[in-house]
Amino acid sequence: MSCGSNRATKENFESYRSNAGKVMGEIFLEMLQPLWERYPELRPKEMDGIYEVNPQIHEPHFYKPDENT
Repeated sequence: MSCGSNRATKENFESYRSNAGKVMGEIFLEMLQPLWERYPELRPKEMDGIYEVNPQIHEPHFYKPDENT
């Protein structure tokens, strides 16, 4: 949520944050919840489901994590 917060006025940033939160809530309530109700096997473990996301498929091909961390 920090995107653009250094360049925007406080009022604009708070509006952005509020609207982004509303969009995230709508996605969760109107898309993800019904999807997981119909296909519970797709609910990720992080959301108390059984689906385990393979982290290798979500990292950009150019991302090379530091092996020492």
